[in-house]
Amino acid sequence: MFGELYQTERCVVSEEIGEYFLERMRTIFAGVSEKPLILKNSKNSPLFMLCFAAGNKKGSVTALKIANSIIGST
Repeated sequence: MFGELYQTERCVVSEEIGEYFLERMRTIFAGVSEKPLILKNSKNSPLFMLCFAAGNKKGSVTALKIANSIIGST
């Protein structure tokens, strides 16, 4: 009737989405944590991704050390 509809579908894993977010955040913030924390439900499906970025250039080094120690400890 209106022509064929084309749907494209792509499966991505949460790590690829995380890397995309980090790339975008690096263009804006002075410091970005390299590893986001992926929070999963009881069935091991990802629900949230916690990314950390610091806007203050002077404080970003210390802030990233603290954030990375918190993210790495979970």
